[in-house]
Amino acid sequence: MPKIFKYRLLFVAVIFMAYTAISCTATKQVIYFSDLKDSVKGNLLNAQTAFENFIQKNDLLSITVGSSNPLDL
Repeated sequence: MPKIFKYRLLFVAVIFMAYTAISCTATKQVIYFSDLKDSVKGNLLNAQTAFENFIQKNDLLSITVGSSNPLDL
């Protein structure tokens, strides 16, 4: 195995390990919904009950896919 290849492989491994070590986040920094104030929880419940589902059973739906490049379709 050439010496330059070993150095490149070592370099990539070190960069990968450094990236994975830096990308970890402490759980205290993650935002959860369990500590919401009661007023916010009430607003979320009101938003859920006020939601109207416009799609009903036996509705005909269509999906159109487009692209600037015809080969992408």
